[in-house]
Amino acid sequence: SARLAAEAAAHMSASSRPVDMIIVSDKAEVRDITAQLVERVSLPHPPVKISKDLALVFDAAVAAEANSAKPEPEQAPIKTSLEIEILVVEDDDVNQIVFSQALQSSGHGFTIAGNGQQALDIVAAHCPRLILMDVSMPGMNGIEATRRIRDMTSAMEVPPVIIGMTNHFLTGDKGKCLAAGMNDYTMKPEAASILENSIETWLSMEPMKKAG
Repeated sequence: SARLAAEAAAHMSASSRPVDMIIVSDKAEVRDITAQLVERVSLPHPPVKISKDLALVFDAAVAAEANSAKPEPEQAPIKTSLEIEILVVEDDDVNQIVFSQALQSSGHGFTIAGNGQQALDIVAAHCPRLILMDVSMPGMNGIEATRRIRDMTSAMEVPPVIIGMTNHFLTGDKGKCLAAGMNDYTMKPEAASILENSIETWLSMEPMKKAG
């Protein structure tokens, strides 16, 4: 710190430009360098104020570095306070908004999972009556998630209705979805009103029961 203070003082005495940067390792070094600078040069502000200002900058830098090292928390499922009747499994933020708007006015309790694993956790905890399943998702896709849900709920007398949803119909997709255990497969609604009208139809569907 003595060497840093001497170099800074020499720079400030020989030049009208301020010191651009002094790198320190802790707040004790901030106070030490400030005290030694006071002995070498005439400072425009009281040394105590400068020391406090430098300490505040040091604290802010340490906090910023610590925050940048923290991983971003995983998005939590969107849910209502009502009993969960409907589970929407959808990774797209815009589609989540469409589903939320329709379901909030439907009077049904619902939750929205952002991926397949969240869907499995919610089914295990709440056993929703209806699951609207995005077929194409990164990681665990809707077909795999449906297979696992059917295994989880195989002992239930009335297992959930599962509707596969996609933005694009591809040849063979419907067969794969039905084979995985979905009750039906359809295009994603483009408007909340269309979805709202479909909810009652899906809720009234005969649940798929495991073959005995």
